[in-house]
Amino acid sequence: MAYKNELWMFDAPCWRHLDFHKAISCFRRLLDEDGLSSVLTTSEYREVYRLLLGNPDIRQEVDIEPPPHCLNLRDGTLDLLSMELYPHDPEDGFFTFLDLNFADIQASNEGQTFEAFVSQIGNCDRAIRQQLLELVALAVTGYEAKVFYVLLGESGTGKTQFGRFLEELLGRKNVESLSGVHDFTNRFTTSALEGKLLATCLDLPDEPLPFIAVGIIKQFVGDDPIKVEAKYKNSHTIYHKPLLLFAGNHPIRIPNISKEQALLNRMVVIPFSNPVPVQEQTPKLYELLLKDAPYIVAQAIQAYRQLYQRNFAVTRVPLPDEYAPQDGREGYQAVTQFVSDCCLFQADREIATKSLYLAYQNYADKNSLATISQIEFARKLSDYLQTRPGVTSCKRVRNGARGYQGIGLRDEWSL
Repeated sequence: MAYKNELWMFDAPCWRHLDFHKAISCFRRLLDEDGLSSVLTTSEYREVYRLLLGNPDIRQEVDIEPPPHCLNLRDGTLDLLSMELYPHDPEDGFFTFLDLNFADIQASNEGQTFEAFVSQIGNCDRAIRQQLLELVALAVTGYEAKVFYVLLGESGTGKTQFGRFLEELLGRKNVESLSGVHDFTNRFTTSALEGKLLATCLDLPDEPLPFIAVGIIKQFVGDDPIKVEAKYKNSHTIYHKPLLLFAGNHPIRIPNISKEQALLNRMVVIPFSNPVPVQEQTPKLYELLLKDAPYIVAQAIQAYRQLYQRNFAVTRVPLPDEYAPQDGREGYQAVTQFVSDCCLFQADREIATKSLYLAYQNYADKNSLATISQIEFARKLSDYLQTRPGVTSCKRVRNGARGYQGIGLRDEWSL
């Protein structure tokens, strides 16, 4: 098959890419059956390759879409809704497969490493276990549920190990590992994600997401196709996008977060708890998780079927305050910290914005926090308090000044 200016050969369980060198090996094997492998020169093989790419009888012009809700395995293709396994079929258009047998998945009845890991990081919370299984399910099937995942927790909680497990389960050629979220600011990065099942960045820095990266991430989890550009090649459009997986030790900081509700709706945070001391950590835990792969995939299949019944509404859990998304603008975190430490939320309270700013200056000086102008303070405070129920802005409070109802200073911070 000639597809997207490349040559492909179906070799069950999936279609495999034939570059020029692989194609020569294939041609020679065919000719060798009649003792003719040395008849053609390299330039003649190259011409055969070129003619095949241009052959209208094998050219595929339309984008290939494998059947939905199916999992391509080593020994057949599994319909995840009927749970029937059928023989590999080139017409299905699979370019990848999961390197497991259905028989092994069916026979798996225990996954001690996985279950112990989940209990450790999730405090035996079944919802967090479900989140991890849904993550695996969406990654192995390639179904686009229009979400991306973030694993958050202290160092030593196993975030990177689980991410590495998922990368190895899918196979390295099906995964693109990003060195950092700033890679999204490079216009050529998106082309490297074409044809991948998963894109990972497992070491997020403690800094705001770049504005450009926020836009690219929203494109990848949205409905629309994406235009990509590789070096020295013309740009083109891709319709199938990989699942994005991030991991870090700090909350996601998003510039101007109050205007990024669409991004927040697509983000699924899985909290990782209970860090393990270095001396007690299991070396290469991901390898032990891989031994549980048949069991984990069996459980993920059940999670996928449940997702299907819920129209792919993914599982979410309440987040500890320390891992809730934050505004990435300079000084915003200091303002929210000030409100948390110095203010009370009560219906009968009211206070002028200027009074809050004077208290903030005192608080910031004592805690070495960012110094910002009264105008910047008022803007950041307004953005934050819009997220707090029961607090309303008022044109006139005490002494005729602008301020808020439903909030006041704690006694120790009153001026």
